[in-house]
Amino acid sequence: MRPRSKNALNFQEAQSAQQQLAKERDQLRLLLDVSNAVVSTLDLRELLTTVAACLRRVMSHGYASLALYDYDSNTLQIHALNFPEGRSLLLEGITVPLEDAPSVLAIKKCETVVLTRFGR
Repeated sequence: MRPRSKNALNFQEAQSAQQQLAKERDQLRLLLDVSNAVVSTLDLRELLTTVAACLRRVMSHGYASLALYDYDSNTLQIHALNFPEGRSLLLEGITVPLEDAPSVLAIKKCETVVLTRFGR
């Protein structure tokens, strides 16, 4: 292999490795920021606001909510909402039947689910 071709290949590999490291660094910073918010914030609404702001740095989203599952009634109780644009279709304090909640997929699958719009 010619020295110029080898240099170009090495440069591309180095650039790819640098991009991967930057992505991993950003993910770890996000995890640290969210962890710090969880252990230092007692108010659920303030916690959700902080976590939503952290997530917006890496992923655009229309709203975030904090809901706790009630096993006895098989419902989600909405405790905090964050709508960065100020428009809200939901209200804090409401109870949502589990089957009607957009997050039911994440709960059933026990994994992250990204919804591109309301509805199924």
